[in-house]
Amino acid sequence: MQYGIPLLQVDAHELQQVLLNLIMNAADAMRPVVDRSRILRITSEVKDSQAILAVHDTGVGIAPENIEKSSSRCLRPRAPAWA
Repeated sequence: MQYGIPLLQVDAHELQQVLLNLIMNAADAMRPVVDRSRILRITSEVKDSQAILAVHDTGVGIAPENIEKSSSRCLRPRAPAWA
């Protein structure tokens, strides 16, 4: 165990589902990309005693009309492009 990393009390199954959804959405968003590399980067860090997990991808992004909805539960996932 590394020192300085805060202990987290999380529902492991819920965290797994969130990460899986983010990864699947990133893969779906990168599918139409042909003019640049498709990169999915997941990083973690500790800052001000808080654990931060970030997911970045080089996909097409969120449509402007969905930006506000993207952080709420009203934006429902769509069927993946490969289905």
